[in-house]
Amino acid sequence: MKKLVLTVGIVAPLMAQQDCWTHKEYGRTAEAVTCFTKLGTSKDPALQAEAMWGLGQYQQAADLFRAAIQSRPKEAKLYVRRGDLFASRWKPADAIEDYTTALEIEEKNTGALLGIALR
Repeated sequence: MKKLVLTVGIVAPLMAQQDCWTHKEYGRTAEAVTCFTKLGTSKDPALQAEAMWGLGQYQQAADLFRAAIQSRPKEAKLYVRRGDLFASRWKPADAIEDYTTALEIEEKNTGALLGIALR
């Protein structure tokens, strides 16, 4: 039972994050803002970073991704997401640096490989 609770505790925020981006992608602005605002109340700086990014607070998002990376430096996905943020803000050199770091951690990380391929 503990394993199920732990899994739900991890999966639920990730699903919420995906829901927020889906609302934004489909132009459901009010729902996206509500979703990202709620996501921003998380104690996880990576989820807070996603929320700030979704709300257009790009510098705050970058700062929060930096905090998440400092606490979990071996988590390739964090570098990929920050790289995606940098790429979306016309900072390709910073994006490539993060994608490269992600590949050093996880050699076949598809997000990092795709990020490099698109730059």
